[in-house]
Amino acid sequence: MQKLFQGILAVLVGWSLALIVGGTGTQAVAEVTYAVYNETQGRYFNTLQEALDTAQSGDFIKVVEPGREFRDEILELKVNLILDLNGARVRAPWNQNALTVTSQVYNATIRNGSLSVSSVNASGIYAPGVGASYPLQLRLENMVIEGNASVKFERDGKLEWHSGEARGLNYGVLVAYTVQDFTGVFSSVTFERHTKGGIYFSGLSSNHPSTYFEFHSCQWGKPDNPLSGPALWIEAGTTFVSIQGGSIEASQEGLPLIKISANGEVNINTTSFHRGDRTALDVQTGTVKLRENFISRGAYTGSPSPNIPAITIKTFPLSTPVYIELKNNQIKGPGDLGLSFISTGDVVMQNNILEGFATGIHVNQAQRITAEQNSVVSTSQGIVVESVSSGNLRNNTIRRPLEITGGVASGVLILRSQSLNIEGLMVEGWPIGLKVSESEGVNITTSAFRNNTTGVLLTGSRGSTLSGSLWENNGTGLLVTQSTQVNLEDNIFTRNTIGADINATLEFLFSRCAWQENDTGVRMAGEIEGVITGGLLTANNTSLDLEGITQAQVDLSRNDIFNNTTGVKAQSELELTAPLNFWGSSNGPYHPDLNPEGHGEPIIGKIFFSPWAVYAYYLDGRPPQLTLTYPAEKWLTRDPLTLQVAVYEETWLDKATLAVYGPSEEKVMERIWWGKEGRHLQENLVWETAEMPDGWYILVLEAKDGKGNTNRLEGRLLLDRQPPSNLQVLINGGAIETSQLTVELRFQGEDTSGIKEISISNEGGPVGPWEPFSKVKTWELLPGPPGERRVIVIFRDGAGWEAEAKATIVYKPNEGQQGLTESSESGNGTTNYSLKNENKDNNRPLPKKRGDDFKDVPSTHWAYPAITVLFQRGLIYGRGEGLFAPEEVITRAEFAALLDRVLKLPGEGQIRWPDVPPGVWYAGPIGHLTKVGIMGGYQDGTFRPLNGVTREEAALILFRSLGGAGEGERVVAHSEVSRTEGNLTEGGQDKEQQGDIYSLKVFIDGQSVSPWAVKGVQWAVVQGLLRGYPGGLLRPKALLTRAEAAALIHRFWGLLESMFS
Repeated sequence: MQKLFQGILAVLVGWSLALIVGGTGTQAVAEVTYAVYNETQGRYFNTLQEALDTAQSGDFIKVVEPGREFRDEILELKVNLILDLNGARVRAPWNQNALTVTSQVYNATIRNGSLSVSSVNASGIYAPGVGASYPLQLRLENMVIEGNASVKFERDGKLEWHSGEARGLNYGVLVAYTVQDFTGVFSSVTFERHTKGGIYFSGLSSNHPSTYFEFHSCQWGKPDNPLSGPALWIEAGTTFVSIQGGSIEASQEGLPLIKISANGEVNINTTSFHRGDRTALDVQTGTVKLRENFISRGAYTGSPSPNIPAITIKTFPLSTPVYIELKNNQIKGPGDLGLSFISTGDVVMQNNILEGFATGIHVNQAQRITAEQNSVVSTSQGIVVESVSSGNLRNNTIRRPLEITGGVASGVLILRSQSLNIEGLMVEGWPIGLKVSESEGVNITTSAFRNNTTGVLLTGSRGSTLSGSLWENNGTGLLVTQSTQVNLEDNIFTRNTIGADINATLEFLFSRCAWQENDTGVRMAGEIEGVITGGLLTANNTSLDLEGITQAQVDLSRNDIFNNTTGVKAQSELELTAPLNFWGSSNGPYHPDLNPEGHGEPIIGKIFFSPWAVYAYYLDGRPPQLTLTYPAEKWLTRDPLTLQVAVYEETWLDKATLAVYGPSEEKVMERIWWGKEGRHLQENLVWETAEMPDGWYILVLEAKDGKGNTNRLEGRLLLDRQPPSNLQVLINGGAIETSQLTVELRFQGEDTSGIKEISISNEGGPVGPWEPFSKVKTWELLPGPPGERRVIVIFRDGAGWEAEAKATIVYKPNEGQQGLTESSESGNGTTNYSLKNENKDNNRPLPKKRGDDFKDVPSTHWAYPAITVLFQRGLIYGRGEGLFAPEEVITRAEFAALLDRVLKLPGEGQIRWPDVPPGVWYAGPIGHLTKVGIMGGYQDGTFRPLNGVTREEAALILFRSLGGAGEGERVVAHSEVSRTEGNLTEGGQDKEQQGDIYSLKVFIDGQSVSPWAVKGVQWAVVQGLLRGYPGGLLRPKALLTRAEAAALIHRFWGLLESMFS
């Protein structure tokens, strides 16, 4: 503390004196200002050299004035001390070093300044070794040093440099060759301008020097000022080098960036190399570890010098073979060679990326190689493994740029090596994906070779095993020539021109391999000896081409060979045997001489294939999937019928058959498909049914796959083009008369599908509902006066065809049994009918029958009974001149009058329609019906009496007349149904509940019933009032003819009688 206080006081006194004296204006007094202060001694000095000359060991010397410049001083450190230049710039005189650390000094620190020289022969800091008794420990902090060498070390010792710049013209740090023990530790130091080396040591091997270098976040060169010399050059002895972080910028045409030729270890991590066309690393040592580095040409993209690798690593002479470890590095070209490893021990490469080189990696004379998950993109060769004793290559990807084509380049070249395991290799786009030459014991597993001219070439090799790999889209997948003991297991060859090409090869074994969709699956030529078994050869143009064999001892058995254009091509002179193979059909391959009935693979040449396997060897536990579709279960026409057949087989279909069996179990149709027609069959077969007898037919679709799994699908189809025939209805066993309305009906009939239902009705009464067919039924005849009664029975078969039969009996009741009574009123000549229990006050006189029946309604007309009965009862009239006009449309006015006569509504109706004049003949009926809501008008307030009535409107009107809507609803419901351009639509306030339209699904057009009319139409159909047309049509929107209206009202009258009788 005392020395510190004295120092501060001295500084203040010095400054004060300078100000006082300076005020006199004399030059002599101003020059006494002190520049340097020895804090340890508490003394000031005018020059830096003066301070150093008087320093004692352990002193702390500091330049007082920041940024002071010292020129032409010859500086020497003679004792151990700390020198803080405080930003001062020291420039040495001509041909002198800026600072010399004499041999007496063994520990010194220099910080916060710059040292420069005036001559290219001088160094920034010079530590001579003559007379030195102890190693020097020199520490530099935040120093910028120029000179021929920024620091020149000629003695053993340690140099620490933290922050700053080395601007030596030739060297950053030059360690003399005489040094035997040196340590250099550098952090955040920038090395610039050096032509011979940022760090340079070239020692004497006879001295056995030992060096240690450690770099943290240092920078060699800058993008705008790259190094022209090496960044690090170390030769001789033993060394340890560690570079952590930082970057190296190197210009064109220079020495390697890092040159190390010394036994020891080199560790370089997370460092960036921009190397021009130079070698980034040229190392001969014991251990090299490179991790997470980036090495490229950077901005220097000129043509690279030939044969200059990015990294070269060799074993240091007379030492243990070098151990090399490269992990997670990215190394980019261009250049002839990325990595070159020569005479090494173990080489370990993991997760590296190499791009832009002619050859990515060349390993020559290594004891062992381990390469895992590396990616190489190169133009000539990806990885070359030469004279390597053992190793593993796993999950590497080797690609060639798409724009590079042709040549004889190899993605991976194995040359004169042994005991190599190649696993998970991905090679794409090469003339030769993988070439194994003159090697032994090379095993290739789970690899993929795509889009190569040749995927794998084995030549002159022995004991190779290839398993679990894929060859796809190559010219030749695998080419084996002049090799022995080649084993292939569980490989796949697909979409190659040639899957496997075997030439002059002995002792091969191919087992459980698959050749699919190749032009040629396997081709053999020359002298061949080996076994192919357990293979799958399918969907190739030619599965086996054996025409080039000159001498053979081949076991070709127990393979699945199917779905190829040609199964086997062989010579006609050379006999080959191929027993126990599955040839795609249970009846064997096709051979024009030996098996002309075979449906399997075509065979050309002298191949003896018997016995063959009936079923395939591959695993398949699922039978073919079958679908058989036809338009309906019942075919009701004589038109051709289309059968849609679909067979899906996942592997191979042996045979499929569709057979149709007739009513007598005879086969009337058959279609057979063999496996050659495809695994997935879809075909529409036209079955001509016109000449087929009616009846039930059985359709059987069967299929069997290559494995023998079978499936069967069976269906039934009814051909029924005729309605029931030979019909007979007997009333009371065929009696002529009956005194009772309850009778017994007996039915007989014939039909192909059997009579399923019958509908029984009395003529003049409602149509009866459908009910299950039975041969005997008790029936109630239509009540009424004595006379003829006719029962109408409609027979419906299982196909929906209908036929009608009738039976007649005369009803002669005992007295008191009449359901409909007749009375005569004197004086008017009319006949009145009334329903039982009817209020006779409501009876109205019926009009007199006018002459004979209508001229246009003959007795054969289908509506004759209804028209006649209604006319006789005074409910309907003709249109004059003895004509009824049965086919003309009945108008709304006519329909209102007809219904009004049937219902006999009381009172007078209110006429409120502008188009219904009060005195017109239909005014009263319209008034009655619209008053109670049975009929209504249109939204524009008109009734339109001369418009027609649709079938659905008529059904709804009759439904309402029997209370189908509530009293309040009936008044308004139909009046709010509007017509728009002649189409009846539902009004906005219609309260009529909609029925279930799907109850009308028995009719094809049942869903076309208007929603507001569904309930009425459904009711009318159920009651038998509204019947359909042939073909299952209801036609709800068709206009009623007068004949149809008469029949409808006649049925409605019968319904009323049954309700009130």
